[in-house]
Amino acid sequence: MVEQKTSSHQNTEGFNEIYKLRGCEEYRFADLLEILAKNFPEIRIRFTSPHPKDFPDPVLEVINKYPNLCKHIHIPA
Repeated sequence: MVEQKTSSHQNTEGFNEIYKLRGCEEYRFADLLEILAKNFPEIRIRFTSPHPKDFPDPVLEVINKYPNLCKHIHIPA
């Protein structure tokens, strides 16, 4: 079962958000990565890196915390 989590939106420093945020409980990308990594430790998880504005410190912290998350990131040019 997935626990309810409320977290505030956080862009990488220097980027602004152009989309309207919903005023409800929601999961951020870091939350989803952590849920997957924690619940499926035997699976190696790879993902396409998000835009740098959506790559705040919590995402990097989760990647560092779980060995089943790939340590490679791709930054779009």
